[in-house]
Amino acid sequence: MLPDLTSVLELPDLTSVLDNTASWWSQNVQPVLTIVLDNIASWWSQNVQPVLTSVWDSIASWWRQNVQGPMTIAAVIQMGAAVIGFLVLMYQVLKLRNNLEGATQDRLYAHYTEICKLFMQNPGLRPYFYGRSEDAGKTVTRERAQESNDNLTPKIAFMCEAILGLVEHAVLQKKNLPGDAWRNCWRPYAIERLEQSEALEKFFKPNAHWYSNRMRKAMKSMKCDLDRKRARAARKRARAARMRHFRTWVRAVARSA
Repeated sequence: MLPDLTSVLELPDLTSVLDNTASWWSQNVQPVLTIVLDNIASWWSQNVQPVLTSVWDSIASWWRQNVQGPMTIAAVIQMGAAVIGFLVLMYQVLKLRNNLEGATQDRLYAHYTEICKLFMQNPGLRPYFYGRSEDAGKTVTRERAQESNDNLTPKIAFMCEAILGLVEHAVLQKKNLPGDAWRNCWRPYAIERLEQSEALEKFFKPNAHWYSNRMRKAMKSMKCDLDRKRARAARKRARAARMRHFRTWVRAVARSA
């Protein structure tokens, strides 16, 4: 026959534990909770309830004076017309917003098209903005290829100003563009132009005071993104160079062995 576990483990009687817990609660916790609840009820009745009663009385008085009354057919028609008019107004506001977004995007593309026309009229300038300056000499004249970007020609400076004008146009109209047009269209375009054009970067820095504060902030943000991208690319190139050196060393050791 197995022994009684309660006697073996010397466990206290459950009834005695519950009685002691109830006695401790009634002596120590319940008086404190009673005092706290009484204070909350007193504060509510003195401070909150009068305010709520006053607000409710004011609402009820306004309702009796302005809304409550016999509901005539004319009143029903007037209310229905007001609701329909509100819905029509909201629809017109939404359509106006869509029209504004479309018009803004259309104006930006018209601006962009004008810049494309300038590049078509001056094809020798394109490498300065769609490729780093070291690539420009491959397609332009020898004299221009030898020019330093610190001494920009008037045409290059003019194109820098035209492209930055398009970027500023997009920055200022960012809130009026449809959906993600700024994030996935115009901002990547601006970052790519900065990345591929050393002339554009050098033009903006001394002439930043020509542009709006929002433009300067946007350019700073894009420049930070571009610097991070270049740093990642540099680390990637460094890793690739170390791997090439390691493979060269391994081959040299294998040949010597």
